[in-house]
Order: sequence, then C-alpha cells, then structure tokens
Amino acid sequence: MDIPDWLIWATLGLTLLQALALVAAIRRTLDPDPALRSKARLDLLDTTAILLLMASRARQIR
Repeated sequence: MDIPDWLIWATLGLTLLQALALVAAIRRTLDPDPALRSKARLDLLDTTAILLLMASRARQIR
C-alpha cells in the first residue's frame, strides 16, 4: 500500500511544529516563576512523548 505524498508532507509539518513547541517548553523551564516552570515541565513531557510516538509510527510505516 502506497502512502500519499500529501500525508507525508502533513506529517513532516506537524513534526516541525512539535519540535518548535519543544524549544518553547525548554525556554519556559528557565523562567523564575515556579508555576510557569511546573507547567513547562508538563508541556515538555507531553511534547517529547508526542515526538517519540510520531517517530515510532514513522519507523513502523517504512
């Protein structure tokens, strides 16, 4: 079964957006506000999990 090209480009775009969110979450962990750092850690965990999930699915498809 062949994967359409538009689906590959959409997945690459979503992966790029998640990588940008990862950079933003890392920057927020350096903020002096403890509440913001706590939320940033959760966002960091969420973003990392999504990127790992996307990478594992991409390996299974290939």
